[in-house]
Amino acid sequence: MERLNEVFIDTFRGIRCVELLHGDICALNEPTDVLVVSAFASSYIPTQGTVVAALRDRYGLSMEELAKNPQIDLREPLGCWISGPLSGLPFRRILCVLGKSSRMPPEGEMGRLEQRILDIFKAVAVLEAWDDGCRSLAMPLLGAGRQGLNPAKAAAAIIRAARSVLTHSLSLSRVRIIEKDWDKARLLGGALDAELGRVRIALGSSGLADQVRHLVHQQIDQLEDLDDHADQLISELAQILNPDLTFVRLGAWCRHFCEFLVEELSGFSAGSGGGASLAARIQALDAPEWEKTALHLLRAAGNMASHHNKAASSPDGNDMVLVLIAVHQCLGRWRRRRGGSSQ
Repeated sequence: MERLNEVFIDTFRGIRCVELLHGDICALNEPTDVLVVSAFASSYIPTQGTVVAALRDRYGLSMEELAKNPQIDLREPLGCWISGPLSGLPFRRILCVLGKSSRMPPEGEMGRLEQRILDIFKAVAVLEAWDDGCRSLAMPLLGAGRQGLNPAKAAAAIIRAARSVLTHSLSLSRVRIIEKDWDKARLLGGALDAELGRVRIALGSSGLADQVRHLVHQQIDQLEDLDDHADQLISELAQILNPDLTFVRLGAWCRHFCEFLVEELSGFSAGSGGGASLAARIQALDAPEWEKTALHLLRAAGNMASHHNKAASSPDGNDMVLVLIAVHQCLGRWRRRRGGSSQ
């Protein structure tokens, strides 16, 4: 899975996010509470190239059999159903959303598509009341496949609906939109940036930028024996660290790395955080002030990259270099603290 874009949403329950990933939705690399699958109302035929077929081939799951006895049947009010708990899989449940015909609504009827997306989240709200809730959800770009909807327009509808729901949901904190087709995934990434009014800033190649990028690569090369979560973070940084790196991608990575470091540090400091904001958790750390400053810079980069940014307040290439210096400092401190140096 490759993370292409991300939107953070501030709520009174904390930061929640919508992610865009390029990859196979049936090959989830992280545990997910609910997997959303789209099927026509009267057919669960595993047509080659569909998620229904992939679930059968990869996991031996029959959507037709699951549909006969769903744990939560919302076909009448919301046009979907939710399976009972599934074991031994990267997802706990399947939420199947049913199309009313062989095609999604035409492009001029985006309101209908947005309503269908909202219906999915309403079903998740029912699930939250049913058991211990749903914290993460993975879904395809509904209508961008065989059912033929413009992916950029569909992405805008998904984001509007997700924003509304994540703000009020009891437990849902992460929505992952996964698209297998690279061209469609790229269009989705652009649609997210357009929806947020983001300005594209790339690192480029200059003497200072190249030097700092080289220093960060050196830190990466000296890291050893990483657990899965840390390895995923560092691998992603190594992958995106090139002259085409954009502030949006760098900032999204910085947010995840900052959360990771603060969680690790708070395990042996007085400020474990609880429900406090990330800024408050950083400030409460038992760490040198310069390290807190670097962490705040990572946090600010994540906020700036993920929220609405007007052109007048957008970062430039020099700001990206400054953020990469903070990344270099945090990586070095982390490497030394965990004893992973090969010096």
